[in-house]
Amino acid sequence: MLLFQRKMQEVAVAFFAATEIKYGFWELFFKILIPSIVAVSVTIAIKSRVEGKRISMGMILSTAIIGIGVTYMCSGYILKYTSNEGTVFAASAVTYSAEKIGGYFIYRIKIDIILDAIIHGFKDMVLNIFKKNQK
Repeated sequence: MLLFQRKMQEVAVAFFAATEIKYGFWELFFKILIPSIVAVSVTIAIKSRVEGKRISMGMILSTAIIGIGVTYMCSGYILKYTSNEGTVFAASAVTYSAEKIGGYFIYRIKIDIILDAIIHGFKDMVLNIFKKNQK
């Protein structure tokens, strides 16, 4: 009987741990990642309107990676130190500020030109592979 109780206790602990992880994932997804993605999308849209030209794929990728990545790294602090109502705003503010700071460094170092060359080279390589396979 004692063995059965111990096994049931282990199953209950595992169930509650899995439930907590599942809840934590959805909380992270809806309160941190979705606002972060929206903030990055708005930033990219504003840049394209203000500059009046097309934004390079390298700039879009670097903006998304920097903004969403920094927000994800700060998600523990955001969830811990903000109220439920302020979490979305804090995540968006962190995303926007990280993107602006990262954008400044990208502009200074000209990483977007390097990323653009890599992306276009990869695209050309894939297209050449498909052209060879069609012959």
